[in-house]
Amino acid sequence: MNSETDPWFHRRWPWVLVASIPLLGFWAYGLFDLDEGFYAAVVRDMMRRGDGIVPTLGGKPWFEKPILLYWAAIPSVQAFGPWFGPRLPSVLATIALVAFLGWLVRREGASPATAVLATLSGGTCLLLAAAGRMMLTDSLLTLTLTLCFGLFWVGVSTGARHWKWLAGAALGFSVLAKGPVGGALFVSLAGLTYWREPALRPGFRGGWAGAVLAFAVVVASWYVPAYLCEGDVFVREFLVAQNLGRFSGGDRAHAVKPEWMHPIYYPVVLLVGAAPWSFQAFRRRFWVPLGDAAPFRRYLVRWLLVVLVFFSASGSKLPHYVLPAVPPLAMLAVFTLAEGRRSLRRLAVAGAAGATFLCVLLNAGFVWWYGASGHREVHALALLAARLDPNAPMATYQMSRRDKDLGTGRLRVQETSHPSVRFYFPGPTEDLERLEDLATRPSGTWVLTRSGRIGSADAARLRRMGRDPVWIRQAKVGSGYVLYRLATRR
Repeated sequence: MNSETDPWFHRRWPWVLVASIPLLGFWAYGLFDLDEGFYAAVVRDMMRRGDGIVPTLGGKPWFEKPILLYWAAIPSVQAFGPWFGPRLPSVLATIALVAFLGWLVRREGASPATAVLATLSGGTCLLLAAAGRMMLTDSLLTLTLTLCFGLFWVGVSTGARHWKWLAGAALGFSVLAKGPVGGALFVSLAGLTYWREPALRPGFRGGWAGAVLAFAVVVASWYVPAYLCEGDVFVREFLVAQNLGRFSGGDRAHAVKPEWMHPIYYPVVLLVGAAPWSFQAFRRRFWVPLGDAAPFRRYLVRWLLVVLVFFSASGSKLPHYVLPAVPPLAMLAVFTLAEGRRSLRRLAVAGAAGATFLCVLLNAGFVWWYGASGHREVHALALLAARLDPNAPMATYQMSRRDKDLGTGRLRVQETSHPSVRFYFPGPTEDLERLEDLATRPSGTWVLTRSGRIGSADAARLRRMGRDPVWIRQAKVGSGYVLYRLATRR
């Protein structure tokens, strides 16, 4: 049966739901530190302060990331609570992304079956599904950049100005999601397309004023008020330290070690994280498209390479940074498969089975890691303190790692601090390292620490300083975390 008339592919929305199966169960485990914990703690702080402009942590400006994730997460947490709410924006962004992939492929003349396969390919990429189940900025960045690059192509290929306006707005939201990186990627891709596709140059004319205006309005909705509120702090911490500093390799914790892994890091991440779709990259027609759809295919190749080269050149690396390269790779893989003598119905069935398998795999892996990494224990103690006395202050004591020489390339599990405690415990929370600082905290303060960080000698010193650490609970035998409460020494 021809794929144009095959009833299996008559409607794409049911297939969008199938492609979303790997996201099911994202609420079955709590937040992971560090990144999720920091973002959620900022959301809790902003909710407590009633401030929708300046991200804060412990009441102090925290400009590690822009505002879009917080704007999306605050109403989500308020509506759905601390287990379902924090990750919901990433989940919805991923669902919207896989739906857009199918729409874009279909609009470029592909068959309904190929469009369905594009939807399934996005939803069943391990990297995309895993990030979509977490409270990260990268899912929002990937959605907004994919919208921008896809709509820009439609605008250039058709000459319709309104698509460029929409692309400009989407690019603005990408800047709200993760900073100026979106602008750098767009300029690179648009410039390469203009240079290498002379036939498309007439489509570049017109519509730029509206696109720039849409971009500026979206970006100014936060960047202007944030600068007016914090001035030089905003410029120094966000624009310089978090964007230029990270790209140049100033963040040692995200540096690749050993150095020889630097150029191959993201190609390997994509090969594994987008398998089995990434295996199509070993075929010549993946890179050298033929036929009437060749301009769009060439555009996808440049899109993939621009993202891959840009993040490979960056000095700071984490696997999910290269997430914006997954959508063009997934579409190219589907086009490559559609050109072969394969049954698209069988591929769709295999994609649905893969979505189910990936759902089971991700849930099992994340739930296991939530317990094995100690997050379940530390969250249980924070929630216990919240039930017993949510109005008392909380101090996390010497929770940070002892090994400071970290790198993305290392496989050994590292100790982390737990900023997620600030999200699960509703009262004011601060991080302390010195015993003398702990002794100055008021009676009734909760103290959450690692086992052994307050030994018998430390407890004796605290008592001499007027504070008695009263043992409350250890999560289980052999647990790595202990909850105390400070009492006045009589």
